[in-house]
Amino acid sequence: MKASNGFGLSSPVKLLRIELEKSGYKNAIEQVKKLRRANANFELTETEINSWGYLLIKQHKMADALEIFKLNIYLYPESANAFDSLGEMYAIMDDAAQAIKNYEQSLKLNPQNKNAEKQIKILQANGRN
Repeated sequence: MKASNGFGLSSPVKLLRIELEKSGYKNAIEQVKKLRRANANFELTETEINSWGYLLIKQHKMADALEIFKLNIYLYPESANAFDSLGEMYAIMDDAAQAIKNYEQSLKLNPQNKNAEKQIKILQANGRN
């Protein structure tokens, strides 16, 4: 994932990224709605949005990454993985209450999610909730 190849992102994600760079990542959900109105075939995959969020973390763009993980929850509200990633993002940002809330939702959607279970215990043990 390099700038020269558009960070390895698909055309829809590249288009969304361009719009968010102009309008701000806080507008991610609204931009997706706008892009969908303009193009009924505009589609973003859960995996690609999740990967984009982690790419932003690697670039130390934590606020932007948070908004991308929130977008993934909006797009995929039944995804345990999307909630797990959002929980991780909140943990990175030292917001234990939100991290636990999202890990709990992930666990609710997938009771077999051992990572969410483990992270909740860690956050609670650290007295950060």
